[in-house]
Amino acid sequence: MSDQIVSHKLVLVMTTESSWDKANGLAKALLVRKLVACVSLHEVNSHYWWKGELEEGKEVQLLLKTTNDLLEDVRKAVNELHSYENPEWIYWSVSCGEDYQSWLLNTVSIK
Repeated sequence: MSDQIVSHKLVLVMTTESSWDKANGLAKALLVRKLVACVSLHEVNSHYWWKGELEEGKEVQLLLKTTNDLLEDVRKAVNELHSYENPEWIYWSVSCGEDYQSWLLNTVSIK
């Protein structure tokens, strides 16, 4: 296994959903469309402002692994499928190991 670190146009995207069922549904839809290679789900307690009110609640955070080339398609799909009026959409470029990058690139629909 190679331990070389490579910099490619890989992207992590973070969003949240209101329940495990909705998060699982969103994750599976993105995976079936081959827009992401992997989705990690984590229960979180969120505190936030919404429409002038301080809110608090349990959510499920999704960490999506994809490529820069697919980022816009992922954004469109998240906006189409998401249960929230204004889904969280935070993303950043990442570097990773060569073997992981190869797996990710071979898993998603490369443009």
